[in-house]
Amino acid sequence: MKRKTNLGGYLFGGVFFASGALFFSLFVGSQLLDVYHMQTWHSVDAELLRAKITSHQSRNDNGSYTTMYKVVAQYRYQVDGTSYEGDRPSINTGSSSDRDDHEQLLKRIKSAQQRNGHIVVWYDPDNPSESVYSRKLNWRLLILMTLFTGIFIIIGGGIIGYTFVTGSDDAAIAGADPEKPWTTRSAWASSNINSQAQGSTRLAWFLVVLSVLFFGTFTLAMFGQHPVATAIAVLLPIIPLLVFKRAIRLQREWRRFGHVPLRLDPYPGVIGGQVGGQILVPTQLNTGDHYLLTLKCIKHWTTRNGSKTRSHSGEVWSEQQSVDLKNDIHGTRIKFQFNVPAGLPPSSEPDSSYHKWVLSVKGDMQGIDFEREYELPVFITVDSKSVTEELEQTPLKTSERHEVEKRLSLSRNGETINMEMPRHSSAVVLVGISGAFIIVGIGIGWLNTQIFGYIFALVGCLFFTLAMWVWGRNSKIAISANSCDVQVFWFNYLVKHHQLSSQDVRSIDIYRSSSSTSGNSKIDQRFGLRLLTKRGRRIDIGGEFKSERNATYMKQELERILE
Repeated sequence: MKRKTNLGGYLFGGVFFASGALFFSLFVGSQLLDVYHMQTWHSVDAELLRAKITSHQSRNDNGSYTTMYKVVAQYRYQVDGTSYEGDRPSINTGSSSDRDDHEQLLKRIKSAQQRNGHIVVWYDPDNPSESVYSRKLNWRLLILMTLFTGIFIIIGGGIIGYTFVTGSDDAAIAGADPEKPWTTRSAWASSNINSQAQGSTRLAWFLVVLSVLFFGTFTLAMFGQHPVATAIAVLLPIIPLLVFKRAIRLQREWRRFGHVPLRLDPYPGVIGGQVGGQILVPTQLNTGDHYLLTLKCIKHWTTRNGSKTRSHSGEVWSEQQSVDLKNDIHGTRIKFQFNVPAGLPPSSEPDSSYHKWVLSVKGDMQGIDFEREYELPVFITVDSKSVTEELEQTPLKTSERHEVEKRLSLSRNGETINMEMPRHSSAVVLVGISGAFIIVGIGIGWLNTQIFGYIFALVGCLFFTLAMWVWGRNSKIAISANSCDVQVFWFNYLVKHHQLSSQDVRSIDIYRSSSSTSGNSKIDQRFGLRLLTKRGRRIDIGGEFKSERNATYMKQELERILE
């Protein structure tokens, strides 16, 4: 299996790190270096020629403007009979939005001039033309810039570190079999699977540092600017404290239990089979200890809208179980076994769309609770059962069959099956959203007389029409040994009528008719049936079955009649 290059990660992280280091050296390091050198400078009386505050408008990334201020001063002084002019009022010669700091500096300069008739400046004895009025640092600004540049440095360093670790994990494994993809990842090279606890602990402390830098920047920038801003600044440190509290909890859990590998049996886990194994927790079982195990298949995917990329995840399948616990000489032994339905997606390499199988183990214990997550290799192997084989071994329960037949209003008349495929109820949401688009578009066009509003409404009409068709489409099917009659309706209006002999039907296929993600990130998949004729026609008869297993049961019922 070809491994992805890690060069992109190093370059991306390097840009962040180098940018942060560069800005730190320019805005923080250079000032500290100036202060160090200025400690040997000499003082001299100077005549103030002019001093004032200038301002200009700076355009922000979002299109708004911020007023920037700067103290401009000019003074004249003499060293060894030679006259010089200087224009540096302070170490930091840049502009900022904090007018108060600049007004205080200007006030000090003018007060000194009015009180003494002159001001005192500092000059470099090795180069008398170099001078400054105030050698004091603006510590607030200096700390603010340190925090701000630290954000870039820590993010860049984190990306580089993560790239290095994952690059080591993804290194080619000697003897790996491309036909057995679980052998091509070092984490899955054997049946002993390590948890993600150590990596999660490191990430937690990384987030602590990042949150302190990020929220510390905003806290320092907002504090004292305005009563509301100050109130917000006082509340912002709560977030780093919560992140710190979580990191402490993970660190304590890691110190108590350390590495707790999982031994997978069978190895790998089997789609249409079992995912099982055992875990040895290095602490003795106490009365009241309770462990809950959850096996999940999670889909991860990305969407792109213009220049923005968003990551999503949804739960395809999950199952929980409490387990029987046994005391072992070395601790508490947890044995588990999940029956994994056929038809589910296997583990896959991280990409724009991929699946991973995760086992979470939560132990409610005395003292520190045990919480671990293991990413498991779960694949289709020679031991996997198909959905059909699974149904043969474990048929649908009577209640499950009745639920399917009731949903389809299924009736049998001798060797004839009559049924009604229901409408796509999920399309009601699309109808509502597209209808809202139409109303909003018409409102914009009517109130502001803008053509954009009517274009918006027109797009809404197109989606509304499509959603109404999907929502209203349903069909009535009558299948016997000699014929197949399919009537397609839009609500109660007959749209199509297919009359076929049983000899015209080549096969009945199952297809995924819809997939949606609910508010709790659970992916709801529906399956439908499709007739394929010997002339190449495809006739969707729908069904909106909740599982491929239910769709396969109905397919087998129809095939039994047609044979």
